[in-house]
Amino acid sequence: MEDEKVMKLEQRIRQLELDVQLLKEQRLVEKEPIKPKHEPKSEDTLHTTEYKQPILKPRTTEPPKSFETSKKTAMDPRKEPVDWENLIGRVWLPRIFIFILLLGVIWGFKVAVDAGILNETNRVIIGFLAAILFLYIGEKQIKRNHHALGKVLVSGSVAILLLSTFAMHILYGMIPAGLAFFLNVLWVAMGIYLAHRHKSEAMGIMMSVFGYLIPFLVQGETDTNEILLVIGYELLFYIALLIFAVRMQYKKLFYIAAVLLHLVFLTLSVSAFQYDSIVFVWMAVGMLIQHELIFGTLYLKKINNRGTFPVLFTSFIATLLWTKGGFGAIDQDLYYLLYLVIATIRYGTVAYYSHLRKREELFSLSIVLATIGLSCIIFEGLNNPDMIFSMYLIVGLFATYIGYYFHVFAQRFIGLIIYFSTAFMVVADPLYDLWSWDLFNMLLLIGTLYAMHILLKPFIENHVKQILTGVLLAAHVLFLMKIPILYQAISLETLLWIGVIISLYILYQLVRTEINRYFHMGVVAVNVTIHLTFITKLITALTVNQSVSIEVMSISIGWALYATGCLIAGFVYQKKSVRLLGIGLLFLTLVKLVVIDLAFLDLIVRAGLFMGIGVLGIVLSRLFYIKDNGTEKEE
Repeated sequence: MEDEKVMKLEQRIRQLELDVQLLKEQRLVEKEPIKPKHEPKSEDTLHTTEYKQPILKPRTTEPPKSFETSKKTAMDPRKEPVDWENLIGRVWLPRIFIFILLLGVIWGFKVAVDAGILNETNRVIIGFLAAILFLYIGEKQIKRNHHALGKVLVSGSVAILLLSTFAMHILYGMIPAGLAFFLNVLWVAMGIYLAHRHKSEAMGIMMSVFGYLIPFLVQGETDTNEILLVIGYELLFYIALLIFAVRMQYKKLFYIAAVLLHLVFLTLSVSAFQYDSIVFVWMAVGMLIQHELIFGTLYLKKINNRGTFPVLFTSFIATLLWTKGGFGAIDQDLYYLLYLVIATIRYGTVAYYSHLRKREELFSLSIVLATIGLSCIIFEGLNNPDMIFSMYLIVGLFATYIGYYFHVFAQRFIGLIIYFSTAFMVVADPLYDLWSWDLFNMLLLIGTLYAMHILLKPFIENHVKQILTGVLLAAHVLFLMKIPILYQAISLETLLWIGVIISLYILYQLVRTEINRYFHMGVVAVNVTIHLTFITKLITALTVNQSVSIEVMSISIGWALYATGCLIAGFVYQKKSVRLLGIGLLFLTLVKLVVIDLAFLDLIVRAGLFMGIGVLGIVLSRLFYIKDNGTEKEE
């Protein structure tokens, strides 16, 4: 038998030598082509010159089919199709049916127990024997290169050992809790050793689940001290899994071990309300230690960093929640604030040095975490909600700018979320008193929108600029809607209206060359509507003690004068669009006279108003006959 194996091995070696010789000859053909006899005199003759092809010696032995297949695979860059038959049959079927087998064994045990065939001692002995059998068969299958089936059987043996120990302690009371705990830790440690031996990440993940479940398998009536021991065990087990995942470079285990610790602590927290509040503090400390370990692992590049940084982001958010709840349970929010300050400074510093060292992924994440930390510090450190809104508007603005400047999408997203969620709350907050934080926040909102428009101008496209302009326009309108009705001509409300009108004019001048035609018309329409509204409110305040007919007539005169101003400005600055706007406003005033004013005006007032408007229209129409040799400017 051994001689036959040696002969086959020698044949394969000879065949490989022949294949290597073929490859060498092919490389010689590619690298050393035979030169033409006559050097071509032109480019045309160069392309038509015939080259001598080298003649290879005939080979008596053909290369094996496997070699040809490998050549085709190397030449074809396309990925090979998934072998679903192999994936399902060899990988997943054993994993699924091992659980089906375990269920069948459990039900068979139940039948045997109900029939009185098996006593408690025999059940435990059978369980341990079954685990040994599974381990033996699994190792044999792995040696025969049936890795998927073998690893599932080996993992199943550890599961049976844990179930048998659970039955000995909880169901039958054969051993105390301390011994049961020690045995379960021993079984899980053996499982991790086997995962390391067979280089199986899947086995490592299964062992992590088993290990986290150990306290629940041996836990009976517990007090605060025992819960604290469970927390300590779970944290130490996580550290062991982290070291194992880093050593073996198992990224999936790195993720799952972190998530499972949160799930275990959440499960413990459900029952922790019956114990002392210190339990929540220690769980918060455990989460804090976990986050620092994850940060250190990634910062020191102890594991392949590509794609692993999201776990640091989620860990930081979860840690903030745990520390807030844990320290809040004992009314020590100052410790939470202290951790926020330290973490924010740390991530800000890491972002700075990561940018210098070209660690872009770490820089992107660190700047986002520093922004989140700063936002939490503001929320925790300030008691005035309006002051918090003010700070969030500023933080959101600069966070968004930093995201665009350094091309960090996550930072942009966080900055925009902070800014616009705060902006929504500022707008939704009613303005009861003009001399208040509410007014300041509305003015700050408009100011920061201007700043965002100017700061982001080099980084955003035209359609984004138009969206931002629309938001800024809407902020002005919403601000005016919050200002109370003008009851006096000279008042703070009037000054605010004038300030908004001036601000909208500045906005129009900033964007008029960057927006498309239809959006341009919309901006002008909003401006004109606000101007007419202000004229109406101002005249109403001025004529508050007059009759309704005087008030209505005054408003129409104000509109007509505004239209006249537009027409004159159009002629002075040679802008056709402004002249057309003036004409349209004149007709709008006329429609208002006919549809609305007639019902409120006395006959004598009606006659005087109509004559005045008519004369004004005729005089203005004469302007169109004035000859102007200048060039008309169009917007």
